[in-house]
Amino acid sequence: MLKKYFPKITLLIFSLVFGILCSAKIIPNSINSVTVSSGTGENKKRQLENTYQLNFNLNTKTNGNINTYLIDRKPTSLAQADSFKTLFGFAGEMFENEECYHISNDFGTLKVLKNVNIVKYFKNNDDLLVEELDKDDIIKISLEFLEKNNLMFDYEEALVNSDGDFYSINFISRLNNLNNFSFPNKMILDKCGNIAYIEMNFIEYKRFNSVKTFSPKGAFLKLPVYYEKDSKIELNGAELVYYYEDSIIQPAYRFYGLFEKERSFECFIKAADYN
Repeated sequence: MLKKYFPKITLLIFSLVFGILCSAKIIPNSINSVTVSSGTGENKKRQLENTYQLNFNLNTKTNGNINTYLIDRKPTSLAQADSFKTLFGFAGEMFENEECYHISNDFGTLKVLKNVNIVKYFKNNDDLLVEELDKDDIIKISLEFLEKNNLMFDYEEALVNSDGDFYSINFISRLNNLNNFSFPNKMILDKCGNIAYIEMNFIEYKRFNSVKTFSPKGAFLKLPVYYEKDSKIELNGAELVYYYEDSIIQPAYRFYGLFEKERSFECFIKAADYN
């Protein structure tokens, strides 16, 4: 069944990775907006008020100095790839190309990236005629699959997003008592609960430096400005997290809320200046 959806799964995976690796801002594709000139001072403040509805009080206090990190890149060996092969239940010889070690069978495909410790598992499924499930059921099915296959890992929070025919789940871990959005473990399931994709990271970090953060209010003033007639983005909160940008795991404010009261919205803004 999932073979006919493979291009869509690939696009969904790309959008998840692109959002994490290439941008400090994630805006849902469903927002048909145009960017307004950012402006300064009162002009920018009016533009922000026209774009966002604040449903919480912005904190004006900073969070002091916070450590930043780099990826401790250690090339993946064939022996390590073989251990992941066994973990995911594959047997036989692994093949390799410039990007990864890989192996396939009737149940799916496993890829172990060479330049960073990330494992990707694409699972094949047969047609299953069951009713569509809600987000709580999707999380339950995901955890049961991980536990059954001895793939369970520690996480702080499971964030679920719906994209048409699929649910994507990001399992957020902790780093220095902050939620770490840099390289979350991921799963993609269809609306019937079939596992389509699993991505697990085994990345190690090394300390880079310490930066002085500014307040959530300061970060709010750096939000992108959008215009949508008779509609605003509702912001329900802002939290200090870790986020990967410019090759650095660094503090950022995650603003989250809803667009048109139903579509998820989140945007990451750096919590410190580096110049």
